[in-house]
Amino acid sequence: MAKIVIVKYSHAGDEFEILVDADMAYEYINGKRSDPLSVVEAEEVFRDARKGERQSEDKIKKAFGTTDVAKVIDMILKKGDVPITTEQRQKMAEEKRKQIIEIIAKNSIDPRTKPAIRAEHHSPIIRLYILIHMYTTQIVRM
Repeated sequence: MAKIVIVKYSHAGDEFEILVDADMAYEYINGKRSDPLSVVEAEEVFRDARKGERQSEDKIKKAFGTTDVAKVIDMILKKGDVPITTEQRQKMAEEKRKQIIEIIAKNSIDPRTKPAIRAEHHSPIIRLYILIHMYTTQIVRM
């Protein structure tokens, strides 16, 4: 079953919201999907998605410079706040951990014996780095 989330974007005091599939939106943001319309559950831009209130075309045109739904959804996905599910957050942390372990394994050599140091031994340090990285990127996006 797909998990539906609301992506929110505000511009000049106006709210713009779209309903998207959480996993597909994550794939779209990471470049695995190219069609923004494949991500949305309803091809509508809402002022308040929970109440079903649609945003006026004038405000959409003013905020985005177009009323083309695909372009507007693309901009909202790229500039808006996309909620991340717990599973996605865990997956991102695991991917970061594997990347860091790979970098450490490539670049670390024990000067006495010359083979690479086992990066898995540094796992607690890597977890701390990932947590710091994830929270700072969330703060910077705000």
